[in-house]
Amino acid sequence: MAISAATGGTPVGTTGSGIPVYSTTHSGRDVYLGVVISSNGYIVTVVPVEHKRIKHLP
Repeated sequence: MAISAATGGTPVGTTGSGIPVYSTTHSGRDVYLGVVISSNGYIVTVVPVEHKRIKHLP
């Protein structure tokens, strides 16, 4: 799920701490994940994010 969010997910905004949030589908439901990717391309952090806590992109 983390890889699908990072590679094919739709960017929808950021968390309060500036982590990019991506939307992906899992088991037929929309899931919002904060994903941090390092400069060498490794996924460092993945955290679930509630929809109400997303600062949406303009």
